[in-house]
Amino acid sequence: MGMVKTLRFAKAEDLMANRSPQAQVATITTSWDDGHPLDIRVAELLTSYGMVGTFYVPVSCGKRPVMPREHIYTLRHMGMEIGSHTLMHHELTKLAPDKARIELVQSKEYLEDVLGEPVTSLCYPKGKFNQKVRSLAAEAAYTLARTTLAFHTDMDFDPLCMPVSLQVFPHTPTVHIKHALKEGNLRGIANWYKLGRLENDPVKLSRLIVDHIQNYGGICHIWGHSWEIEQCGLWKMLEEILQHIAHREGVLYLTNAQVLAQIGP
Repeated sequence: MGMVKTLRFAKAEDLMANRSPQAQVATITTSWDDGHPLDIRVAELLTSYGMVGTFYVPVSCGKRPVMPREHIYTLRHMGMEIGSHTLMHHELTKLAPDKARIELVQSKEYLEDVLGEPVTSLCYPKGKFNQKVRSLAAEAAYTLARTTLAFHTDMDFDPLCMPVSLQVFPHTPTVHIKHALKEGNLRGIANWYKLGRLENDPVKLSRLIVDHIQNYGGICHIWGHSWEIEQCGLWKMLEEILQHIAHREGVLYLTNAQVLAQIGP
């Protein structure tokens, strides 16, 4: 890995200051799950293209390694956001409420101890959530919780059910449709057809989505797993995506929490 660079990013409200109220705002955000040590490589790529991301880190992730405390601090020092991915990466919908509460609260406390600052963003493990889990996230003082509800570009969303646009992984159309039906994400499927004509190549789809939001406003939220990118040889795919979407005139590049700040109350 190359030398780690440190970037200073403006607050979302500062980036918005010079825009007219009528402007259609285009925003790109990225997020990365599971806290794998290879997240450092993702962060370095983002930095090289002038972009930022939110890294959702569990304390433990089963058989997969999780980055040490010093890597978490390094990511934050690079200008990235750190969010919780729970304590043990368990599906919260399968846990009793008291155990789910422990997963949410103790993981937050761990990261806040590492960073010395509040951690307010959460990613539901495997994207699994329901109304009870959403309520528990709110009780644990999270202000944002990310899902895996795909193909969304609208800035109007429930902050505790934050959707995404696309994953850095070439799922087949059949898999996309299966996931959407299981999650009740019919709006996402309609958007996928409208914007991408059911395109499943992440590189081509990212171009279609970013072209759309640059013309009409909205958000492109790209997410993935660094361990999966390594395992499936997708680093070239990720870089092709970043090459196309970086340095767009008039586009805001924000962390997940900065997106929420941009939307406002």
